[in-house]
Amino acid sequence: MKRISRNMLAVTASASLFVLAGCGQGVEDVPALSEIDDLMWETMQNEGSVTMTADLALIADDDPMVEQMFGDATSMSIYGALDGSATAVSVGENDFMRVFGQEEAFISGDALFAMFEGQGMGLDASQQEQLDAAAEELSGSWIDFSSELSGDDDQFNIGSLFSNLQDDWTGEGESDDTPVDRDEVSDEGTHEVRDDIDVWVYTGEDGEELVLIADHEAPKFYELSDDEMSMKFTGWGETESPARPEDDSVLSQEDAQQRIMETLMSSAMGSN
Repeated sequence: MKRISRNMLAVTASASLFVLAGCGQGVEDVPALSEIDDLMWETMQNEGSVTMTADLALIADDDPMVEQMFGDATSMSIYGALDGSATAVSVGENDFMRVFGQEEAFISGDALFAMFEGQGMGLDASQQEQLDAAAEELSGSWIDFSSELSGDDDQFNIGSLFSNLQDDWTGEGESDDTPVDRDEVSDEGTHEVRDDIDVWVYTGEDGEELVLIADHEAPKFYELSDDEMSMKFTGWGETESPARPEDDSVLSQEDAQQRIMETLMSSAMGSN
């Protein structure tokens, strides 16, 4: 009798869990934005890290200098820890800059010369040979640009950038061109599947679009866009912070310039 009672209790408990699960909200049940916006920001901050990627063509805005600088690259990303301790800016697949707090900043020698290659400077064979030699000399090096950081300059700090987005959302920010102006986005959304991911889409009258990862317990940004820009968010909580360059790979700006000049002169003399 006791065994039957225990079995009955187990079956009843399982049935209760089944019923409760059936009563839960599915991803197709799209909540009003006003019901989840506080949870959304709390969830994202708690993730600790993220990668934000923007369309480079939109950043360039038909500026020939920007287009020349980055060549065939199609995207620019900023990634790292939301506490601002470590941030990297990458173009295409390579890190161009790594910043640690507001104290240290390093520019990749490889990325710097890759940028020069994309500019199509019309060099003759001798000049190109010199540039290639300089690129080889600085390959694997990082140039210390820490002195260029200002205590008030947080544009390369992903934590500050994300905080600015939240301020713009709440109306406390000073930016007029943010894609996350809460007043411009509908409170009602729709369910879609993008890149095999369930998302909730909230739109505005002027092309604004807020796309969230569909999760009633932990909604997060997937994409923000308007008629001028688009930004995608990936790797929530899984993005690894950039590592500080090894000391033996770091050059001061003066040392980097000196090594470049010596290489250029040596290459020029060798071609004569």
